[in-house]
Amino acid sequence: MPDFNDLPKAVRETIYGMHLTYRKPINQAKHKKIVKYKSTYGPDRIKFFAPPLLAVSAEIEQEAAPFYYTSNVFIIEDIWPQLTTYTSPKHLKLVTRAIAVWGNTYATYTFNAVKRLKGLTELRIQVDELALLKKELGKGQSRKNKRSVPDDPSPQQQLVMLQAPGMAALTALPKIRLVEFVKKVQGKISYGGPIPGGVLETQIAPKLMGRKPVVPKKKKGKKSKFPFLSLSAELRNIIYELHLSIAGTVEPSTKEPTSALKRSTALSDANVPESVLSLLAVNRQIHDEAVGIFYHVNALVFPDTLHLHAFILALGSKRQECVRDLTIHYADYAPGGLSLTELAFSQLKRLTGLRTLKIILQGDIAKKIIGSSWNSNYHMRSANPASVRGMKELFELRGVTSIEVTDEVLDQRYQQAKDSTAYPDFPPRSRHACVVKVHSALQHFNAALAEAQKGNVQDEIFDDDELAHGR
Repeated sequence: MPDFNDLPKAVRETIYGMHLTYRKPINQAKHKKIVKYKSTYGPDRIKFFAPPLLAVSAEIEQEAAPFYYTSNVFIIEDIWPQLTTYTSPKHLKLVTRAIAVWGNTYATYTFNAVKRLKGLTELRIQVDELALLKKELGKGQSRKNKRSVPDDPSPQQQLVMLQAPGMAALTALPKIRLVEFVKKVQGKISYGGPIPGGVLETQIAPKLMGRKPVVPKKKKGKKSKFPFLSLSAELRNIIYELHLSIAGTVEPSTKEPTSALKRSTALSDANVPESVLSLLAVNRQIHDEAVGIFYHVNALVFPDTLHLHAFILALGSKRQECVRDLTIHYADYAPGGLSLTELAFSQLKRLTGLRTLKIILQGDIAKKIIGSSWNSNYHMRSANPASVRGMKELFELRGVTSIEVTDEVLDQRYQQAKDSTAYPDFPPRSRHACVVKVHSALQHFNAALAEAQKGNVQDEIFDDDELAHGR
């Protein structure tokens, strides 16, 4: 009787290809259907599952297995991926191409599953890097003072991606020939993807592919020392500035550097990088020469006024003189009626070299516009920007060449008003009319604040009865 194995090998392989290869990537649900997966328990439990064709004979299994496991692309996702859990190790070694879906919760399980694919040569990781980054940057913020995360995060903020869930397991993967980060796919919709030139593309992908910078071997023998201090002061200052200046903004923090991966047993060789300020510990002369340059050349951002207060008090007088550029996300704390914001802003006078100051309110002025939308009856209650806690202390500063107070919520509502076809002729008691009026008052306030830096303080700015009483 003719046997299947009597067919020519080319014919058998054609049959294997038609039966076991698929044009689209195989996700978990499809894989379970192909291998006839079913959950079983007890002594008769099936440990491994494979396409039924592979169970016909050992010879057919050997010939046909590569057509399913090597020719197809498998999608790895979820907390319990059946592909790696219920597939024989000898079959897992045949998988060469995979797509890993980087979720917010179970990323570690996903990448640990990928690690079991010993023969993997191509890995594409679906990710929404910006969404993951925003989630990490938003950690630790209270709901009340939660600030928005920009769609174009600074280089320092992008480093927080190294703290994202699953990063430790991802970087523990063995070398893979090709690694790409791609957009996430949901049905026919694709979204997200890596940030162009971000951490995933410039640091993680090269690391996974084993592309490490070539470091010249150190020659054995007597170590030579470069006479750095023999350089001219001008050259040393240029070197200090190149070493200490950071692209984008800097958010001072006492936490571990964001360029450090989260500690994990899978990363025994992960070392926490030193701060760039370690340069100041070389010797006293370098400390005295470079101590102010970091604060002079970088734009500092504070998540709230409490952090600002702690920062100023922790600085020595020499460093305080060097701070030139500050952005402060406003968040007022008033335990027992004592405003910590007023206390923090009063300390700004210590920063005698300050030239750029921006205060970002989180709706503190916009919320003064109150009323009801159903009858368009809005009015303002103490909406004078000068009445916000801490604003009076800003008028005591001198020499700040660029100073501005903004309100993110007010700016959004003002843009909505400008986009209205009725702009600028709104009914007097409408919300848009109140928004336009308060926005104009904030511009007037900023103009008075700029004049105060020259010593021209307009005391009447604090007695604007029209805005103070909502008329």
